[in-house]
Amino acid sequence: MKDISILAVLSTDQLIGKYIRLGDELMFVKAKSRGVLAVNTFKAFGDSACTFTITGVASGGPKCICLGSQGSSCSAGGTIHGIGGGGQEFAGTFTVASGKVTSVTVTSPGFQYMSAPDVKIYTGGTGCSGVEFHVTLTDNAVRVVRAQLGSTVQEHAANAIVNSVLWPSQDDPKRPGRRYNFRMAAYNNAGFSDFAYFDIKLYSVNPKVLPAAGGAMIEILLIGGGVTAEGYTVWIGRLANDGSVDKEKSKVCSSLTSLDLAGTRMKCKSPPWVGGQFDLIVHYKSGVYEQIAVGSSWIKYQRPEITSLTPATLYPAIPKVPVTIVVAGKNFGLDARDLVGEMVGATSIPCRPLVVVTDSSLMCTLTPHTPEDKLVGDIVITAGNATFHGKPQLTEPDDKSKIGEKPQNVSVTAKIDADHAEVTSTPAKEA
Repeated sequence: MKDISILAVLSTDQLIGKYIRLGDELMFVKAKSRGVLAVNTFKAFGDSACTFTITGVASGGPKCICLGSQGSSCSAGGTIHGIGGGGQEFAGTFTVASGKVTSVTVTSPGFQYMSAPDVKIYTGGTGCSGVEFHVTLTDNAVRVVRAQLGSTVQEHAANAIVNSVLWPSQDDPKRPGRRYNFRMAAYNNAGFSDFAYFDIKLYSVNPKVLPAAGGAMIEILLIGGGVTAEGYTVWIGRLANDGSVDKEKSKVCSSLTSLDLAGTRMKCKSPPWVGGQFDLIVHYKSGVYEQIAVGSSWIKYQRPEITSLTPATLYPAIPKVPVTIVVAGKNFGLDARDLVGEMVGATSIPCRPLVVVTDSSLMCTLTPHTPEDKLVGDIVITAGNATFHGKPQLTEPDDKSKIGEKPQNVSVTAKIDADHAEVTSTPAKEA
């Protein structure tokens, strides 16, 4: 094939100086001119609406007539070319059946024709006589340059000279980078194509709010997930300053599986945790090559909630005497190190210790230290902190979180001003 080709199109608007794709080939559009759009063995006359068939039957109205000839005695098809018209490079082919030309195909519309060329049989067409070729021109023939440097090995080797090319991850010419990428071949007028990286890109995750007890199945929508989950790890947490996974502030989403062969869906089981703001991190590692994709602040855990306190009323505080309260609720998580508990009232007393029994049960021990300390107020549980959990989450104070003092016993004394003997003697009966 030639390195330069010509293409006829219906419109050249916005094509000149641009790249177009034809099948599997890239073309650079250099210019436009007049060329041959079609060649037929007949031509319609009489009206602009007139048309004709390949056998010369006119239609479109009573004034329509069809002139031309398919020829006769043709025993083989062949090629055609153009003579005159001021242009060049027109070419076509034709086929025959029953001794006549039955179809004509334009293989190159040619370029810079000022008038229709005289079309003649160039090769083949054995025995053909009397065949006529009628030309239809177009002003939208464009000259294109094939994007590939050469269509043969020898042509490419003779013209493609590259002194050195560094991989995109390579800083030192003497040391290869960790990543290798495919790119398209060298192009002449089209230049060099950009590197096509293998990337992981995250689109969404569902659900985004997770139970503190863990165990929820979450689904990740992405591209670049691979056929299997081998080499992939999903973390809920955050990145370190160097861009790696901060494993002290992140937890693994377990039981990771790939849900389709296209690598667009993965699922895993959420870890137990608490906190209000985490990144979803997909980490891929194969040998020395690593890649990380991040869904920033996509994940949070459900807020802790108190449903009851036992006991909810206490005897008056006695300094240095601890009191233990069972806190029932939900979304406390499974690790006491992630929680802070305290009684907030006229004075604040911390829960020391705060023991996690289950995700829905805590034991808070309050120890007053001074006579001014009162066991009256709200139990508040804080889940997470800004350092490890993005945002802390606090229980909302309400009637279910309040503790108060038991009512004290009341002593009543009454004084009666009367003679004891009179009061205790039997009154005399009246006559």
